[in-house]
Amino acid sequence: MKKEDIMSKKEKQANIEMSYIFLIVILLMAILIVFEVLGIFILPKIKTIICSVIIIVMAIIPVYVILVLKINERWVKYMVIVGMSLIVAAEYVIFTFYIVVALCIPILVASVYNSKKVMYTAVSTNVLILFVAHILAPIVTLNVDDPFYTVTRSLLYGFFPRALVIIAVALICYFNILRFDSTINNILEYGEDLEKSTNGLKRIFIECHDMIMTESDVTFIQSVGGSLFRIIKFLQGTRENVKSIIVLKNDENDGFLAINELYERQDDKVSEDERFLYVEYGGKKIKIVKENIQNEGNCVTCDDSIIMTFYDQDQLVGFILVDATLDMNVNSNSVTMSVLYNSIKLCISTKQAQNQMRESQEKLIYQFSKISESKSEETGHHIKRVSEYMRVFGKSICKSHRECDDLACAAMLHDVGKLIVPSAVLDKPGKLTPEEFSIIKEHTKYGGALLKDVPGKMMKIARNIAMQHHERWDGTGYNALKGEEIDFYSRYVSVIDVFDALISKRCYKPAWTLDDAYNEIVNNSGTQFAPEAVELFKEKYEELLEVYRKYPDAIEAQESKEGDN
Repeated sequence: MKKEDIMSKKEKQANIEMSYIFLIVILLMAILIVFEVLGIFILPKIKTIICSVIIIVMAIIPVYVILVLKINERWVKYMVIVGMSLIVAAEYVIFTFYIVVALCIPILVASVYNSKKVMYTAVSTNVLILFVAHILAPIVTLNVDDPFYTVTRSLLYGFFPRALVIIAVALICYFNILRFDSTINNILEYGEDLEKSTNGLKRIFIECHDMIMTESDVTFIQSVGGSLFRIIKFLQGTRENVKSIIVLKNDENDGFLAINELYERQDDKVSEDERFLYVEYGGKKIKIVKENIQNEGNCVTCDDSIIMTFYDQDQLVGFILVDATLDMNVNSNSVTMSVLYNSIKLCISTKQAQNQMRESQEKLIYQFSKISESKSEETGHHIKRVSEYMRVFGKSICKSHRECDDLACAAMLHDVGKLIVPSAVLDKPGKLTPEEFSIIKEHTKYGGALLKDVPGKMMKIARNIAMQHHERWDGTGYNALKGEEIDFYSRYVSVIDVFDALISKRCYKPAWTLDDAYNEIVNNSGTQFAPEAVELFKEKYEELLEVYRKYPDAIEAQESKEGDN
């Protein structure tokens, strides 16, 4: 919460409290009028009643504004101060020196708002109104012809002492306001620091949730590095010149290598001998005892740097060095550093388990796809190529590496429905009859049914692709979906599925030339294929050919080998 919000809330509460005080004033003045009518006080009756009525009217105004109209603007507090000063002055006119202490009431009221401006207003207004009231008081309550009354005597022995009392009380309240203001600022600063720490800890958990551990080499930092660097920036006050470095265990030579924020290897930043490891970062060279980083769970300080080591099971993966002198307010034993360390450590083990499950899932999907592919003797590596084609496309149309992997894996199941289609129809040479073609078309529905109850985002993508990869942009496809009605990923699978089928040899047709297949895809943009999918096909054409050459069909590979001989 901002200071302005706190003060506004406090002003509103103070206004309400002041309105209750005005209600009490109204009640007291009413009682005074009654007593005066009954002759209890020996005061000028008419003058007292008139002043009391004026006081009641002045008290009613703020009560009406605050409690009835519920106005809480900035000017309300000034209205309260001026109103209170006028009321006290009117009472002073009646009672003179009997209520000298009451002259300080407007100052005390002003102190409730804890505002310097309000205090200045209260002092100046109160002194001015007191001056006028002090001149009027003798006229109202005393005989001006009294020989003891003179203006000079009245000022010297009446007004100035009273004004000094007001100023003295004002100074006391003013210093209390300064202390209150300082306290509020300290509380707000502490609150901001606490909020930053809370948000930072939330960010640590969010960033750690996005980390993916693969293996203990450069791929580790490619997957988690961005999150680690962002967390380190938080620890260092989000400064631009972040002094930190991540050092990984190098599987190639059992040594160490450094990675910068661009995931680039910096072998020259790390050197070692039999006992020590030397790391250059932040303009200095850190000397680390190897033994200190060999114990799992270490989070220690070394030469003004914090070292956090991370392990994959019992093997050291690497460690993070963070400059502990850069306005961080953390150390190796701090709660923040402990949360950071344990969060990353937990994340690594959790994500590793998830990745192992994912790898197993991908292998099962691939083997399952191979079963459907094996029903046709001539499809060869078609499923693998479609998967890799979509990986090429995924680099442009997916938002993350994970989404790209999901798409590539899901694409392998595009023809899973053919498991239910009879092999005699799939492998029939020559043209299919209308009845046989109707049977072939059913494989999209079969695929959707097979994947319907399988949970997971990737399987949802796979189901959509299996059902819609034979749709046409103009609406003349298997299920008559048209344009934007077709699933986004299915539009791209449709292009590469047809392209791969054209350039591959089948029992019912010879393989097309690459140029003919390319032209067929391009010429059908906007009719059979989505225009944006064809544009990406043209852009990535050379990469698609590399995939085709990498995974040739078994028959074509054999023919190529015989040709070479």
